[in-house]
Amino acid sequence: MQPAQNNNPITLTLPCDGRYLGALALFVEQAVLARGFSDQDAKSAGLVVEETAANAVQHAYAPDEAGTFTVVLSFSSAALTISVKDMGLPITEAELLGHGRQSQEHLGMLLVENSMDEVHLLNNGKDGKEVRMVKYVTGGHIEQIPEQAQADIQPQTVQNLEIRQLREGEEIKLSRLLYNSYGYSYHNTNLYFPERIAAMHRRGELLPFVAAATDGQLLGHTALMDLRRDSTSAEMGAAAVDCRCRGQGISEKILDKIYATAPSLGLTGLYVEAVTSHTSSQKAAQKGGLRECALFMGLALSSDFRRIKTSVKERETLLLLFKYLRLPSAVRLFAPEKHKAMLAKLFQNIGVTAAFETPGIDAPAKKYEATILDAEYLEQDRCAAITVRRPAPDCHEQVKQLLRRLCLRKAESILLYLDLEDPRTPALSEALELEGAFFAGILPGRTFRNTLVLQYLNNLVLDYSAVNLHSPLASELMAYIRELDPNQR
Repeated sequence: MQPAQNNNPITLTLPCDGRYLGALALFVEQAVLARGFSDQDAKSAGLVVEETAANAVQHAYAPDEAGTFTVVLSFSSAALTISVKDMGLPITEAELLGHGRQSQEHLGMLLVENSMDEVHLLNNGKDGKEVRMVKYVTGGHIEQIPEQAQADIQPQTVQNLEIRQLREGEEIKLSRLLYNSYGYSYHNTNLYFPERIAAMHRRGELLPFVAAATDGQLLGHTALMDLRRDSTSAEMGAAAVDCRCRGQGISEKILDKIYATAPSLGLTGLYVEAVTSHTSSQKAAQKGGLRECALFMGLALSSDFRRIKTSVKERETLLLLFKYLRLPSAVRLFAPEKHKAMLAKLFQNIGVTAAFETPGIDAPAKKYEATILDAEYLEQDRCAAITVRRPAPDCHEQVKQLLRRLCLRKAESILLYLDLEDPRTPALSEALELEGAFFAGILPGRTFRNTLVLQYLNNLVLDYSAVNLHSPLASELMAYIRELDPNQR
């Protein structure tokens, strides 16, 4: 597959009538082919649209109900995204994909899953439902690129480093640096594909900062990631230093460059998710002025850090460390009563005094007609996140249903983001904790100015003794979380 030259999406709306499916498949195949994709990719696109649209024709509407469905083809240099939307009967992802079933229609959806890199069902409330499928650009994995271009690193290059953003054409060097640091275990597999790095960089989804030697070799890297339009905080991730150059302050120099650049991007805070299989990344983050504010138990699959001694375990617990680029004044929050003491400690740790208010007395809650939730699922790590954007009276039930769907998709660790400035949050948090969710910490600037993070483990019993933490507060936070983890009882 080659990147598309024309990125304008194609939208087609048709009646829910099976007689149109053959023509639709041919149209999609030709449209994808016209955008520069391969014959095989075009045929696969036509097939998956036909199968997904057939599902909508058969099940979206009652037999006596007239309805339509819409197909949207979106093109980028990194991927082809296909959406099939309808306003018909809501279903769960398990019902759509038919996991564990062998009927003809579910075999068709199994074919769709096997043909695409990602398949997601999005229930969009009043806007109906959407099956979104993604096929990434093929070819170009770092494993398939010869090593000849990678020269030996000379020791003197460490003395004359240039700290800057990644330049066009350096993506292959970055992929190799990450491979040499992580093997194939880094959870964001897009970073092993130079073409995908370039595409994400162009779209502003990834902002890589590197330490470059005088001969052009990349000796260190950290990227601004998870850059969201609705957030004023961003993650610093994919940190790597050439194993022959560690211990020489390269990471700290890159962090200084990021701190100087981030305010111009509208960011007020930065955070890292440090692994706990060893404490090296925690120490580096603390040296950079970041402080502990959350602990995500078993959130990711374990990483293979080359030449760093780690405790081996199936899933990796991540310690979240945060730094304000501009300190706010005292924050006024609506928090669950039992968590107020720990929340006050965490906010104080990142330099802010928390003032807690009482729902219904200090501020009335806005009334929303419908709950709005966002859900993200990271298949390679079998983890997910739910953001409660607008909690209506049915919010608790909506989150319960979404948790069930994510568990059916075999998500093992799920984060829940709640607005600490919403008067409904204390009651909602308490209700979700009765369902098995438990405290994780805070993340300022992630969707909300002040975000409470809960976590849910899908029958996952973790060995807390295998978690390595550097600071006393992090250890205190883990002990607090362990007492609340229902899987430890």
